[in-house]
Amino acid sequence: MGFAAGRTQQQSPTAASPERYMQPFRHFILVASVLINGSAYSQAKTIEIVKDESGQESYWYRTTNNVRIKGNLESLLTSNDSFHIRVWSETQAIDIWTDNFKDFKGALLNYTTSRNDSTKGKFYLKSSKLEDSMAKRLYGIFESLNISSIPSYNKITGWQIGHDGVLYAIEIATPNQFFFREYWSPDTFHNLQEAVSIQKMVSQFFTNQMLLKWSEFINTLPKGCYQAESYFITCTNFRLEKN
Repeated sequence: MGFAAGRTQQQSPTAASPERYMQPFRHFILVASVLINGSAYSQAKTIEIVKDESGQESYWYRTTNNVRIKGNLESLLTSNDSFHIRVWSETQAIDIWTDNFKDFKGALLNYTTSRNDSTKGKFYLKSSKLEDSMAKRLYGIFESLNISSIPSYNKITGWQIGHDGVLYAIEIATPNQFFFREYWSPDTFHNLQEAVSIQKMVSQFFTNQMLLKWSEFINTLPKGCYQAESYFITCTNFRLEKN
């Protein structure tokens, strides 16, 4: 891996097919226990992944898993880190991990797909190392808000999904557990403490400074249009014409 987890094996963009990042599904949680083979031993790992009404992994799980595969990212399903989280937005992800709860590492992942006719569907991802001090600070925010205890939004009374909004996901991995949880537009549900906590976390993870990194990433790509949040696109090839 490049610098432990964050954890792309290469920094150059890779090709993929386009995916939409939202679809309204009614979900339920399936908890399963499976056998994970480690390098030195085997152990039972509890896995919790959001399922759709047909019993398949949720659309958002499949979408982020496609990003992981196409971006050559580590699978947290088989991670043996003492603690590893990956927080997803529709354009970025933040990896934080530790082996001893004293030293923390992190990475910022920017990703998109081309919407240009000549390269439509081409996938791009860039992984950048976070300062260790920032990784530790973000872990502290995650812990202080007790995010690990908050189930997916569909398990919280009063937290419904709509037809438009922002979707976040959190992967939480330890040697014994893996959770994939989803949260739709937490800023909409001011009366739910769980939503308030999730919104506080994502606001401090995906700050304006972090969001600027995505814009900088887009500007390194060939001029054209690229997938942004939800159904929006952003274009870098417009120019003003004088009258």
